[in-house]
Amino acid sequence: LYVGGRGYDPGDRLGRITRRLEALGEGEAPVTADDMASIQADTYSNLGATLTPHLLTAVGALQEELAEPGTHPGLTELAAGLDAGQRARLGDAAALLEAWSFETPAALDAAAGSAEANDSAATVLFNVWAVRFASAALGDEAMVLGRGAGTWLAGAMVAIFARPGELATGLADETGEALLCDDLGTPAVIESCTLVALRALGNALAWVASPSGFDDEDPATWRWGALHRLTLGSLLPSDALAVPPPDDPDPALDGGYPRHGDNFSVDASSPGLGDLDFVYDHGPAMRHVTLLGGGAPPRTMLALPGGQVMDTRSPHWRDLMDTHWSKNAYFQLPWSTDEVRAHHETRWVFE
Repeated sequence: LYVGGRGYDPGDRLGRITRRLEALGEGEAPVTADDMASIQADTYSNLGATLTPHLLTAVGALQEELAEPGTHPGLTELAAGLDAGQRARLGDAAALLEAWSFETPAALDAAAGSAEANDSAATVLFNVWAVRFASAALGDEAMVLGRGAGTWLAGAMVAIFARPGELATGLADETGEALLCDDLGTPAVIESCTLVALRALGNALAWVASPSGFDDEDPATWRWGALHRLTLGSLLPSDALAVPPPDDPDPALDGGYPRHGDNFSVDASSPGLGDLDFVYDHGPAMRHVTLLGGGAPPRTMLALPGGQVMDTRSPHWRDLMDTHWSKNAYFQLPWSTDEVRAHHETRWVFE
């Protein structure tokens, strides 16, 4: 489990930032502050872009087995157990994932059938599948190591499909695929990664369509922002000091701020791979872009979570979160004394 043993970020965010910067460097136009801000707000699903093609290959193998039984003997039993409805849903799932741009919008207000809504539904399906697959393929090994399934296994998940020959555990003679996918609890059977991926997809579709998910089989109703929400907890043991609090009067914030992004997106918003609770409580502590040079004073664009006054009765208790950070928007920071005086609202004198 060498690849899975890494306890740090697998490098997806750094890789995406590097590619974005290289693309800007290849252009003729000068790089702007807005360009840099757009990188900080990048919501591309790096893990989705890496694993989805392999998942679609697995679905393709199943469809071949359904069309001609015996084509993939390891999938014969699975294919035979699918009813017409399950077959149709797997086909719809494949079409949804094939059309995914790997953007991950919250999309609560997106029109059904729009590209934004479809991307959001695909984000839902992929992330539920990723949790199910991490548990099914690697949960038994994680248990032996005394750990739970989680994002620390992402490197192993990628290697299972992209670089199986590099795994110390090697390939299974029976399947020709990574031995890591085999279930340690079924010693008489060697499960293939393809089979485990397909079972996880079936489980993901069932969960999303259940009351625990959206209680609807139609992907047109699935919105990532309904599941993927952010609440900033307080350092003090009080839910009333959370942002937003559980009793926030805005129904759109019930359960937290609807957010884009997923595991290892540049705009950090990882919900983890340990369970199907996609609410998270962390993110960038600061988004910061500063322009220097040209004989002009520095100009800083800033976004901070929370507010500037630690008093819930103040309009500035969480205004930075509501009007800037949660919307990936920025305010301009006053640098000079004259700028501070020109923009100040109140003055406090301590004696």
